[in-house]
Amino acid sequence: MEETYRRRIRVLSALLYFYGSFLRVAIKGMKDVIGEKGATGILRFSSRKYGVDVARAIMKFTGAGTLKEVLEHSMSRLNVEPEIEELENVIRVKVKNCPFWKIKGEPLLCAITEGFLEGVGSLFNIKGIRRVQTKMAGAPECVFELIK
Repeated sequence: MEETYRRRIRVLSALLYFYGSFLRVAIKGMKDVIGEKGATGILRFSSRKYGVDVARAIMKFTGAGTLKEVLEHSMSRLNVEPEIEELENVIRVKVKNCPFWKIKGEPLLCAITEGFLEGVGSLFNIKGIRRVQTKMAGAPECVFELIK
């Protein structure tokens, strides 16, 4: 039984390494072909669409009705250890366990999280999103603000 568990851990570790390496190469290829601005746009657009789809599904199946509730449902399932704070003009989202942290040195990956949050927020008439700090830039956690 313990050997099976160890084998599964090795397979999962190999898959995570593969996906991280693949993502790094894919992003480099995008930057080489369409530039950093184009690559950022593609990543944000794709993750924004995904955020909209996830938010709609969560609202339909869980009954979550506020932006904070939808963010809590979606982000807690991503294992990012979110801390979501609703302030007067913003909703501050702290991500303690960045899903892309293992792919160090590629700040373009922050556009994926940013786009996802933007997509979720778009269903609640959020005016914009602000990247406050990221682990990629050396901060202890990632912080984004959705502007009401």
